[in-house]
Amino acid sequence: MKIRRKIEPRMMKVTESDTKKQFSRVMLTGCLLLAGVGGCNEHGDAVNPDGNGGITGVGIPNGTAVASTIGAAGGTISSADNLVTLTIPAGALSKDTEISIQSITNEAPNGLGQAYRFSPDGTTFARPASLTFRYDPRTVSANNPDAFRVATQGADRRWYRTAKVAVDTASHTITAAMPHFSDWSAYQLAVMKDTELKGADYVELGASTDLSLGIYNELIVFESKEAGEDLEVEDVQWEVAGGAVNGSVKASGKKDETLLAEFYSAVYRAPGKNPASNPVTVVANVKFKGKQGKFQVIKQILVGKDYYRGTFAGAPFDMEHLYFTHQGGSLIISGYNENPDQSMHLLIGETDTLAPNRIYRYTESVNTGAWGEFTRTYAGNEGGWISAHADCPRGIRVSPDGVTITQISLVNGIEYVQGHFAGTYYNRTAACPVGLRSAPIEGEFRIRNSRDGGRKPADFAKFKGNRHP
Repeated sequence: MKIRRKIEPRMMKVTESDTKKQFSRVMLTGCLLLAGVGGCNEHGDAVNPDGNGGITGVGIPNGTAVASTIGAAGGTISSADNLVTLTIPAGALSKDTEISIQSITNEAPNGLGQAYRFSPDGTTFARPASLTFRYDPRTVSANNPDAFRVATQGADRRWYRTAKVAVDTASHTITAAMPHFSDWSAYQLAVMKDTELKGADYVELGASTDLSLGIYNELIVFESKEAGEDLEVEDVQWEVAGGAVNGSVKASGKKDETLLAEFYSAVYRAPGKNPASNPVTVVANVKFKGKQGKFQVIKQILVGKDYYRGTFAGAPFDMEHLYFTHQGGSLIISGYNENPDQSMHLLIGETDTLAPNRIYRYTESVNTGAWGEFTRTYAGNEGGWISAHADCPRGIRVSPDGVTITQISLVNGIEYVQGHFAGTYYNRTAACPVGLRSAPIEGEFRIRNSRDGGRKPADFAKFKGNRHP
């Protein structure tokens, strides 16, 4: 089957029900990450990936508006979520103007995050303003300078791309010149979609699942006005990132065709134990005839259910009720069994959730490093065993080792934390001069973000040992 980059309008007359029937059969559907096959006119063409002339709905206000008065001297204003910044240079405005930014639902094809409405509508500048979008690299198909564009919606409800964008993949920003106010959005040239592996769904350890790679005519590029060349798939090769320890994938030899797409099937088999990298990444490498290089289409798959387990003083524990969230720069990772008194808590301060992968050493303070607490019960002398404890008369004894975060990932829009921990926790049965007891602890975890539900973590100041100076 030949795939055309430009789709004639008559080819797009496919019923919604026909499309949904095909979608229901796929586990992994995706469009191609642009990696060398050209395709976008960057001179104000209408964004038209789906054959409807780029016409979409109009965004609805979704969030808090921010306003500021900016005059001839210029100035800067950021959106309430701090994901968009507008910089107006000196001389762009002739008089003081109240500028506002309102986040709105994103109707742009392949829109990235929210769209934004800039008011007063229709405002123009003697010198172009600069508009910068910030993005989470975990939410995009490719953290690649060629993967992003910026578009504005006209009065005709079509989206028009800007002439140029500057992308910084280190700071995760997309910047474009803004000549006038209207609704604006950053968007991806290509995205990945799935229909079945959503949210907390996972593949059982040692089990397998069918995958289907959909290569869609209408989603390969954002169409330019020029006719595109034919693209013909030569080969699709499957692999699991990281090798066999993360499972295996094998092409099934099945191929299906519809008016809109070719489907290539494969079977992924999960490893028998939790892989070090979880979720795992399945990659389909697509080779086109006559083209150098390859497209990579990726899909993340969770293996096994969430866990929070380990050993304390040589005895195993495996928490049943799991909780993870972050507040500012702090991570809270908690687990309970029959009641909150039987629990394991980790608190880590000063973390960068976009680049958290490192070891956080235990410290005296919960604000600067890692803090841990384990308890079988708060009754009797068991109390809370903690990672830093008053050790009279020598001051504070702090546990060696710490907590290692191996990744904080997004899988189908849901955040997961994964890592492991080790150390020596302390407890004292009475006030000084009674000495500290100590016990070794180690464990591992993978837990979904449960900020909006689940049981809240126990009070970190509840430890019986803390009552004895």
